[in-house]
Amino acid sequence: MLTMPAIHSVLFYSEPAVKEGVLGLILGFLAETAGAPVFMLLMGVFVAYSRPKSLIDIGKRGVLLILLGYLLNTLKFIIPGLMGWLPESFITDNGLSNDHFLFQLLGLIDILQFAGLAYIICFLIKRFIVLLTFQILLVLLLLSFTPIVWSLSENVTYWGQFLYGEPPLVYFPMFPWLVYPLSGLILGQVIKEMTTKRVALILVITAVICISFGGLIYKVEPPEWNQNFYRLGIGGTLAHIGFVFLWLLLFVLLNWLIRNNLLFTFLRWLSKNVTVVYIIQWVVVCWFLPLFGYNSLSGYPSLFAILFVTTLSFILSRLFLYYFQTSKK
Repeated sequence: MLTMPAIHSVLFYSEPAVKEGVLGLILGFLAETAGAPVFMLLMGVFVAYSRPKSLIDIGKRGVLLILLGYLLNTLKFIIPGLMGWLPESFITDNGLSNDHFLFQLLGLIDILQFAGLAYIICFLIKRFIVLLTFQILLVLLLLSFTPIVWSLSENVTYWGQFLYGEPPLVYFPMFPWLVYPLSGLILGQVIKEMTTKRVALILVITAVICISFGGLIYKVEPPEWNQNFYRLGIGGTLAHIGFVFLWLLLFVLLNWLIRNNLLFTFLRWLSKNVTVVYIIQWVVVCWFLPLFGYNSLSGYPSLFAILFVTTLSFILSRLFLYYFQTSKK
């Protein structure tokens, strides 16, 4: 979450030369390995560590996340669209219809909608599929059948898009993204009672296995399976899971070796309030399009935009949380 405002700022504001340069490549690497994959895998770990919940509570939380996804679509796209802040190039670059782009953007299926469904599924699997062997088998089956499910995507209904859609209308389809939270669910149950050293060892072993086998499969599977980060094939997804384990290993080791400090305190605050910060940083990015422009900033202006958006997003998040917490008293 720390780098998310920077990633989205460059994605929206920076010219192609910046996106293809050092800054863009670094942020792109972080987005694909330490961004959404880590976020979704950690959600599975959270489910593994959570206390038992009623089916009603699970459903309420999942539906709330889905509704927040559509609220975010309204805040970051519909309001700017009605205000005339979305340039025509944004509409055409994303393959949207000029006549119906607002409806398409409102129905966009992004990470919050996916997280809501994944949250419900992970809790149901934790409750009804107790054996880890069966959970692992389920992940392998999901991964293996993903390309087959993609082949069924012609003439799909809107709700079917949740399963196997693709950009620009779906960014996190269940196939293959459900693999990440389910992997986190399994990991969380395995390491729950382990020492830090044992956790680190497990992460190293699983990372090496996933990256090695993923890389081998990636070389032999059809290239069209891996043309899109949001719809990776079997090898690409498996390798990304391996990189996520390496990031988790880094976090575990840093927390173990370095004493608590202001940075760690801030990172814990971010992780605790990730949904609020995520929504607010997207609103800031989209609402400041008229100021920074779309795909137009060079290097130094891009750095300024990153600093501005990041700082404002965190400040507004803190103020919102402070107001929300004090209003409840």
